[in-house]
Amino acid sequence: MIAALLAMFLAAPARAAGTDYALPPPPAASSATITLTFSADHMDYSSATALIHLQGHAIVQQSSWTLKADNVWINPETERGTAQGFFIVSDTWSAVSGTGGSFDFASRRAVMAQAAAGSGNWRVHAREGVVRADRSIDYYRAQLTSCDIYPHPHYYFYTSHLTVVPEHYLLARNAVFYLGRYHPIPLFYTPFFYKSIKSGPDRSLFEWKARPGYDKRNGYFLDNTITSHWNRSFYTKAYADYYGQQGVGAGGEIDDHESRNSRGTVYGYQINERSSPDLRSSGGQERWEFLGERYQALTKRLSFHGRLQAMSDPLFNNDYARASLYPFTSELNNSAALTYAANSFTAHLSYSRVDLADAAGTGFQKVSESAPRLDAQSRSFTLWKLPWLNTLSGFQDNTYAQGQGFIQHSGGVGWQGTQDIALARGLSLRPQVSYSAAYYNKYFVPFNNSLYNFTSPATQVYVSSPLANSPLYTDALINRYAVSNDLRWESRLGYWDAVHSMTFRSRPGSFAIDESAPDYGLEQNLVTLQDAFRPAPKVWASLGSGYNLQQLSGYNLVFHQRVLPITGDISYSPGLFESIDLRDQYVAGAGNQSFVADAQWGDPRGVFVAGGAGYNLEQADEYYTDARFGWISPGGEWHFVGALYAGLSSPGGISRAGRFSLFDKELQVVKLWHDFIGRAGFMWRPGGAKVARVSVSLRLGHSPEAVAQALRENYWESEWYPQRATDIAPGR
Repeated sequence: MIAALLAMFLAAPARAAGTDYALPPPPAASSATITLTFSADHMDYSSATALIHLQGHAIVQQSSWTLKADNVWINPETERGTAQGFFIVSDTWSAVSGTGGSFDFASRRAVMAQAAAGSGNWRVHAREGVVRADRSIDYYRAQLTSCDIYPHPHYYFYTSHLTVVPEHYLLARNAVFYLGRYHPIPLFYTPFFYKSIKSGPDRSLFEWKARPGYDKRNGYFLDNTITSHWNRSFYTKAYADYYGQQGVGAGGEIDDHESRNSRGTVYGYQINERSSPDLRSSGGQERWEFLGERYQALTKRLSFHGRLQAMSDPLFNNDYARASLYPFTSELNNSAALTYAANSFTAHLSYSRVDLADAAGTGFQKVSESAPRLDAQSRSFTLWKLPWLNTLSGFQDNTYAQGQGFIQHSGGVGWQGTQDIALARGLSLRPQVSYSAAYYNKYFVPFNNSLYNFTSPATQVYVSSPLANSPLYTDALINRYAVSNDLRWESRLGYWDAVHSMTFRSRPGSFAIDESAPDYGLEQNLVTLQDAFRPAPKVWASLGSGYNLQQLSGYNLVFHQRVLPITGDISYSPGLFESIDLRDQYVAGAGNQSFVADAQWGDPRGVFVAGGAGYNLEQADEYYTDARFGWISPGGEWHFVGALYAGLSSPGGISRAGRFSLFDKELQVVKLWHDFIGRAGFMWRPGGAKVARVSVSLRLGHSPEAVAQALRENYWESEWYPQRATDIAPGR
């Protein structure tokens, strides 16, 4: 029953006796009582129809439910009413307007004609709207848009049935998408359209992007990506692509970034090619790639890090650039590790494997594997009142190395003592001594020839390899004794470090130095000098080299072969987005070993120019350079980003430059206008990979918070997919 406040009738002037009538008695209060508060410019009550008529600015309130209309009729017996003229139903979550309708106070249900409302960034106009007690709203024959142009939006969905749950989601059935303001054209139909309208980063459960294009190698293609945001930090991507010459390619991606201590990604893509227009693969070949990486803090002290990387061939990303824009993958790294950090020590259980691309560029070869390896190291500590810091360590390993011919099982323990001694103001000495003992099931005397300056790059193998005349030991216990001294001078000329280090090795099963070995039991005898300095407030530089004092049986090394490469670095950073970096390595007796230069000016997401150049002694006749640029129009409507990668062949040195080739060219154009984002991308790569992509996407209700969330996601993903760090208009 409705207990209405009709006191104003009692205050009206008394009528003639023949026209007086008795007001209905108020009902007894009960748990089912519905209390209404209303007001209007004029109110009447008819005893014949038992209707209360509110006319002019009528307002009826029931708890948090408010009705406003030009005319309202309420039936206290049926607890229902009708409205004519302008009609609004609102609560704390939403407001819906119409041109008349009916309502039921008992069920808190209202039916409205010509309903209109706003939900998040969306506008709805429907032939009929139904407001329900659970605060959901159903619209029938509705027009839905997030375009802010009124009354003729640039685009809209026409749907037979739309359900809106304020602050949660909207769901359209049988939706047809129309494009155009005054003469809209239907473009596509979807049986369902879902969109989150939660406050904050309102990313949808399903976001679909389609990009048609042309690839000279793979033919015309259509890339399809469906992104699903399950919560603020966890989202997935499904890839379904079609290539005219190669068929269907499919894959997916899972991204999670709950925090710095809980983040990871999984990516996979596969295609069965119909044909091979190049020589690097045969027709019908299956090509694929898989990448996974995870950082996870399991407890306060225990953490996990794992990386899994595999692919069918090194040129996969050159032909199918879904995860990486780097055309050639030269190395695969797989690893897994559990780390336990206690108060007094840290333990590390790990697995690692490295595969390198083969010479033909068609596959990979395993070059090293450690399965598993256990490392443990104590925190630095003091003993009694002794002045130095002590560190204890231990390891166990099972190692495979390409060409070694056996699996090496090893394990050992060690001790290290370190002390810092202040000699004078700005002058200090850090002596360090260590002892270790290790067991090997099979053992060669190692020879690290990277410490020697051989003039032929082909003989310079930067790994530890056994000496040619070293015997193979079995069940060997090897002791090592090491000592080093680091003399540091902090001055106006920079931070100087002069270091002398020596490492002695014992005979197998003995504490005596192995003087009969080709290296005389002295694995390292090295002097290095390095200076790090700031010649100006915005300039940082370093310069360093060394000299190898080690003697080898059968090797007559001259002076320049003992001098380590002279390495110089200089970095100039005048601003946040401006930098110049140079690095050079000079090898005595051979000339420049390598040179790298890189410069950048401007914001990578706006107007910028960048470029680089490089040279390496291992490819003495080749020079490489790149140029990158970006431009954004003053209003932000146009974005251009491009890159050029070139090689210069010069068999006679840089003064006799020969063939010049632009082997990689990339250009991306983005046009933003109102709710639309148009993209065109072009890539020219080696092997006939010429790609053109074109797409047009809509804003579809994305708020500034959603765009900010997309920027955060691009930043998260750039840890594993670096090219996404500078994506233009992310999340749109």
